[in-house]
Amino acid sequence: MTTHIVYVTHSSKKNASSIVDKLLSKKLIACATIFSVDSYYIWKDKRQIGKEWVTLLKTNKPKVVERAVLKIHPYDVPCILSWKVKANTSYDAWVKSSCK
Repeated sequence: MTTHIVYVTHSSKKNASSIVDKLLSKKLIACATIFSVDSYYIWKDKRQIGKEWVTLLKTNKPKVVERAVLKIHPYDVPCILSWKVKANTSYDAWVKSSCK
């Protein structure tokens, strides 16, 4: 299986950390990176600007991670994006061994 990055936005660091902890405990991700961002978007026909937290989830099971995030994410329409990445051989093997 190939390593993927799953990008998810969150309303708070606490929410991001909680979701990461749940995914790690189920061994759906090998690791995650969390950082804050300024988000600009349209919601209910109004321009919004706000602080959000982003997680970059490293996994070889992007669809399983997506389904798990959708079950626990508090947003009405969570942003969940994923893409396949080319990882160095040892990192790719580590991700594979870390995920069930």
